[in-house]
Amino acid sequence: MKNLLTFILLTISLSSLGQASGNDKWNFKKYLSDSATSKLAKDIFNDNDWNLQNEVLAFLDSLSAKDKLARPFYFKVVTKSYKKADGAYAEGLGNAGKNYVENNTKEFLNYFTDKKTFTKKELDDWAGIVMLEISLVAENADKDVFNKMIKNLNSNCKDCTAEQQKILNYFIEQLNLQWKELAKSSNK
Repeated sequence: MKNLLTFILLTISLSSLGQASGNDKWNFKKYLSDSATSKLAKDIFNDNDWNLQNEVLAFLDSLSAKDKLARPFYFKVVTKSYKKADGAYAEGLGNAGKNYVENNTKEFLNYFTDKKTFTKKELDDWAGIVMLEISLVAENADKDVFNKMIKNLNSNCKDCTAEQQKILNYFIEQLNLQWKELAKSSNK
């Protein structure tokens, strides 16, 4: 009986916490209010003015951090950082982004099932992020690198939900469009 009462109280407490935080599914508020979260990460997340610094490269490691609760926050930060990606950061972003998408395909797709938080525009941006790396490693528009990635993505999604599969198909379509542009420009 005591265990049942403890369980009920814990459930009510957790439910209240979820309501008080506005059902913050991705725990964004936690990281935005945490003093350990860097000012740069918060500025990027909140669309404040920011400049690329060496510190921003550390965000890329957070995509596959062991702390899985932190991943969505840093996924959003990395996604938003794409608009200012250039030079060394663009190279690091492309490499980390491609590796993340290939190694965490279902997690990646799951973010985009939440259309209020992760937008179609951001999914398009992720196609651009991945193409940063593919364009570097696929010399003379060698399609083997590209085809291998598409094969890996499809293989990683064998047991995806219908919605995840739909998002993956759209993502692959965007990659194909960008690949064609890359092939066109390298043939000039």
